[in-house]
Amino acid sequence: MKLKPIFNRIFVEPVTEVATSSKLFIPFKGFRDRGRVQNTGGSTLVKEGDLVKYALRGVRDLKFGELELHSVDPKDLELLITMEDGKMSEIQPLNDRILVRVDEVQETLASGFILPNLAVEKPQQGTVLAVGTGRYAENGTPIPMLIKVGDRVLFPKQSGNIVHDKDGKELLILKDDEVLATVK
Repeated sequence: MKLKPIFNRIFVEPVTEVATSSKLFIPFKGFRDRGRVQNTGGSTLVKEGDLVKYALRGVRDLKFGELELHSVDPKDLELLITMEDGKMSEIQPLNDRILVRVDEVQETLASGFILPNLAVEKPQQGTVLAVGTGRYAENGTPIPMLIKVGDRVLFPKQSGNIVHDKDGKELLILKDDEVLATVK
């Protein structure tokens, strides 16, 4: 028996690890916001089997026999994660999300000691690496993104969600309306 979502929802099966072609597993320890799409509910944003990250705020937990699913609003999808040869090969923002590499900060004291990133306040600016397709007006008309790849942006403290790229570097997922300004 197959469940079919209604009311513009997508069913996602949460994953705690991802099997790779070499039979190794990539752990997603402690994350309940990632999974494989089981049913798109008619959405064309993703397809069945896609690995996605989503905001937990509107997720509804479903349990049907042994099957555990999350019912997710397509607007809450944040990233499409592509795996290749067992490694993350691409992170693509979805909807009105942008992917930002936060500027690295390194502070040198008068004595010559260098404070690591952990001891220094994180900067509130970075470079946009990728942008989603944008959001849609209530009548279905696409609203284009104002932020482009390569833009330098300023954002408030505590905004966005942290993810790591294929090299383990920290990236930030922001909604486009969390950006305060572009830096020219």
